[in-house]
Amino acid sequence: MGVEIAENETIAMTDAGCVADHDWLKNLTEPFETGKVDVSAGFYQMTGERPMQKAAAIFLGVMPSKFNVKFMPSTRSIAFKKGIWEKVGGFPENLKGAAEDTVFNYKLVNSGARIARVKNAVVEWGMPESVGQFMSKIKNYAKGDAKSKIWFFPGKGLESHNIKALSVLSRYIIGLILLILSFSRPSLFACLLIFLFAYLTWAFRKVYLEYRQVEIALWGPILQIASDFGVMRGFIEGLFS
Repeated sequence: MGVEIAENETIAMTDAGCVADHDWLKNLTEPFETGKVDVSAGFYQMTGERPMQKAAAIFLGVMPSKFNVKFMPSTRSIAFKKGIWEKVGGFPENLKGAAEDTVFNYKLVNSGARIARVKNAVVEWGMPESVGQFMSKIKNYAKGDAKSKIWFFPGKGLESHNIKALSVLSRYIIGLILLILSFSRPSLFACLLIFLFAYLTWAFRKVYLEYRQVEIALWGPILQIASDFGVMRGFIEGLFS
């Protein structure tokens, strides 16, 4: 509604819970001065002092080292021309708090919108304060993605959100099958334990490589499992909602 009643052509937007840097608006809107940009994708700094919150950032957002020309806009830090908003139909109103920007981005890419990436247009985005809050956020994201019915996002292929959610669900189904079969074939149980150890080690490693601190990386396996169950629950709810 705010976008619809706005009288000016350039719209800047951030999310509830985000705090804009003092130069955020200036940096975010600067690309429009060329007259060749439809959307300006700003960035975000994930904040939280506790080791769990720092580890959660790996699962919830894009780290600064991963920011590149393929980075897609987020409602945490975005500006756009009202004309492109109207052209693609704005945000979907049926997703109720999750994945609206994913659908918006999908329509932007398919429409040929010109997107600028602005790393220094930063807002602070606070990380969840508990594993329960983290899991709930992951679940809501996955539910929204499933409801969006976007299986292959342009340029992402197998890295598209719903494909990744399907792969998470598949790996746990395979694990459950192996567990059931291991009652008659004990060697399968050993294989399952090896797989589980490797999986948790991988989760530890991906957090450790970012921070180089063991106390933060130890949250990697915990949050990986929490993330997986959040994704599976949200994905299934989204498919059947």
